[in-house]
Amino acid sequence: MRQLYGNVISKQRSENRTRFFHKDDIQILKRLGKDENLIICKPDKGKGAVIMNKSNYLKKVKEVLEKDNTFEKVNVDDPLKHTILLEDRHNRNLRKWQSKGIITEKEYKEVYATGTRPGILYGLPKVHKENIPIRPGMSARKIPLYAFSKFLIQFIENFTFNEYTLKNSMQLIDDLKNIQVNSDNYMVSYDIDSLYTNEPVEETIIIILEQINDENMINFTKEEEENHKLPFLDIMLEREQSTINTAVFRKKTYTGVGLHFTSFTFHRFKLNAFSTFLYRSNSNYEIHSTMCYLY
Repeated sequence: MRQLYGNVISKQRSENRTRFFHKDDIQILKRLGKDENLIICKPDKGKGAVIMNKSNYLKKVKEVLEKDNTFEKVNVDDPLKHTILLEDRHNRNLRKWQSKGIITEKEYKEVYATGTRPGILYGLPKVHKENIPIRPGMSARKIPLYAFSKFLIQFIENFTFNEYTLKNSMQLIDDLKNIQVNSDNYMVSYDIDSLYTNEPVEETIIIILEQINDENMINFTKEEEENHKLPFLDIMLEREQSTINTAVFRKKTYTGVGLHFTSFTFHRFKLNAFSTFLYRSNSNYEIHSTMCYLY
């Protein structure tokens, strides 16, 4: 393994490999970025650059905003002034809680809101899906309740883990080692449709406070296996006799953009990127342990 790793590094350094984006490509993107009729953004999955007609982009974002009454329009003349009013109300509540001993002075300072701004909505094109829908995103670092929301994580994160929860794809590979499958078994993957925008807020609060779920308002999408294969997260699962083998899975829109192995980057980051590929493609502990030893 050490020799293999050394050969990879020497080969990368000896060959004059070109970057995915050339200088000419960067100049083209900068020039296109000045066109007011275009939008250049990142894709929803992976890395790269997506160039869209601005009118088409705004149309897709508007469709998301108007879908199923997920979003509610706030009729205010001045959004910034309205945000400041929300900031003042939040800080008044904090002072009240501090005076009653509900939060400490240190916690009060951590979640105190100042200099807040309205959140900024943006869309990430799902280029791997038909008709290229938009996934809405929100830049919320400046909203009044951002720091307070981070503060609440420590109290509710324990409710988000159970025996059916996966921390990452590595844990999935480890769990699959202990699973025996029959020839008549069938693999299916379920995905929640627009999770963050379709989460019922009131029901979520009830679950957190009382851990009760009386009504399921979440819609799922289903993906079934083909030829004994099923993509899940960034792993390709394959049924073979009584076991499930794993391999690295990439979407058809994968651009190949990543960390260059000869780049000026901390050495361990490169090794981590290398070892994760090995771990996903082969669940053999010996290979992964050898890579860890190289650290």
